[in-house]
Amino acid sequence: MGLLNALSNNRRKLTGRSGNGGTGISGYLIFRYIVFGALPILFILQFYYIPSSFNSAVSVEPVDQQHEVKPSPHISVSETATVMGMATGYGTGVFKGFVGSLRRSGFKGNIILGVSPEINLESRAFLSSRNVTMKTIKTTPCTYKIERDSCAKEYPDIKLRWSRFPLIRDWLQECEACTGPVLITDVRDTFFQDDPFGAGAPIVEGLQVFEENPIQTTMHWLIDVPVKACKGISIDKPMLCSGSTIGTRDAMIKYLERMYEEMKAWISEPKCRMFKGNGDDQSIHNYLYYTGQFPYATAILPRSGIVNTVGVDGAKILKAHNKYWQSKGKAPDQIEKKKFNGAEGENWLGKVDFLQYELTDSEGFFVNADGSRSRMVHQYDRFGDRIYEWLKKQTFFVDTKPGHHD
Repeated sequence: MGLLNALSNNRRKLTGRSGNGGTGISGYLIFRYIVFGALPILFILQFYYIPSSFNSAVSVEPVDQQHEVKPSPHISVSETATVMGMATGYGTGVFKGFVGSLRRSGFKGNIILGVSPEINLESRAFLSSRNVTMKTIKTTPCTYKIERDSCAKEYPDIKLRWSRFPLIRDWLQECEACTGPVLITDVRDTFFQDDPFGAGAPIVEGLQVFEENPIQTTMHWLIDVPVKACKGISIDKPMLCSGSTIGTRDAMIKYLERMYEEMKAWISEPKCRMFKGNGDDQSIHNYLYYTGQFPYATAILPRSGIVNTVGVDGAKILKAHNKYWQSKGKAPDQIEKKKFNGAEGENWLGKVDFLQYELTDSEGFFVNADGSRSRMVHQYDRFGDRIYEWLKKQTFFVDTKPGHHD
């Protein structure tokens, strides 16, 4: 009715007629023929001249869509969050670096670690003092003898190192206090520079999987060889690290269950279970994500989320450093004492010639792409002795003070 009234008003203006009659009949007829004669043409033309902006707005998000997460500056979920990992065969020094830096960061949530039955008294006492729940890993003969004779007692049908996935799932389901976000991570090569779930940390929705350096792709033999042999396909996508994954409680349980299901499928097939050595859980992790079997997961761009995986950069930098000093005729024991070329003051790494970005700030802390300090650093050991020398000086890492740190 609005359109008809508008046309009627325009007719009256053009013809000079009022509602009660008047003059200008010929003008009205001209207007009528122009308007109503053009309408069919306009109706047809709209199908041929659709703006390009309309077409570009219609898209389907691919399974490997990358996202930079946004921080939530005023919300902390640390008290209900959970950090979990397997920590068998480690000494007290590893626990002090991992758990000590986590507690000193202000993390107040749950820490659950799988430990060896032979864990020493010093380590047990330290973990107890930091309010860590220890889960003893018991073993039994394996259903499939591939790498070793022992497998986890609860899951003898998969490789021992794979068993962390169903075991962590079980521990998470048993934990009534574990209601917040969950981080599962490697222990030996991880430390924390800030509370992973404290104020300002990115909001955790669904599952977060973390990309490594862009130069590392799934065409690397670690992924390509097993996936091609087992599934008959090759995937050329950014490498995802299976050593650190974050999610809500529900998303994490679904992820761990799906990983275990796929592991059982792989282990039952001779062509899939043939691979020895560490890393084939990462093959499964990447295969499942890139074939759309984690629809609730988001791939987080490097150096943009809670986890900063620095291993690729570390290995590349250390290799270049060693090669440089070898070319100068230095022996290995001499090279070990040499600082990185860009080191200055407290910054043990500094500017790296072949990188377009800086990995550390002026005090030596790892930073994200936006310059903020990374909350969690994974695979730091790839940098060699220099980072250990820096870490020994850091109060957040050397946790020797007795008692729980708030």
